Amino acid sequence: LASDLARTGGRVITLAFATGECGDENWGGVGGAMLASANLVALQEAGLRYVISTGGAAGAFTCASDAGMKTFIERWRSPGLIGVDFDIEAGQSQSDIAALIARIKAAHETYPALRFSLTLATFASSADGSDSARSLGRAATNNLNAIGTQSLELVRKLLGWSDASTWPK
Repeated sequence: LASDLARTGGRVITLAFATGECGDENWGGVGGAMLASANLVALQEAGLRYVISTGGAAGAFTCASDAGMKTFIERWRSPGLIGVDFDIEAGQSQSDIAALIARIKAAHETYPALRFSLTLATFASSADGSDSARSLGRAATNNLNAIGTQSLELVRKLLGWSDASTWPK
């Protein structure tokens, strides 16, 4: 994958989706340590930058300890690691999401150069009720579903975010 991507001009890839508990996560049934050891050198040799992504429709990603988060990040840490995306769609309780956000906050202090992002669950429909999501610009209503709304509220509460001027540095 890494050599094919580099040969065709690719420069960045998102590796998705880690599920399970951080530090003991798996990628479609392959253990995190095994997947990283099989791919990290190839990514580095190809000069690729990458984001590691968790959760998604593939399953929940949880993280109850800073040590588990550190193990997860260190597994993939190299000059090519851009950041970590946490895709929160389903399968996590409000306490799971709060623990994950607390781990993100601590990890950001340890790894300030990494980007940490949340992909939140939406209704994936437009204002007219159609199935296809499309940009509605400023006319868009809040299309987060209950899990997305809970996640955003926890971000506001735990990270102190209320608008762009208070976003954590």
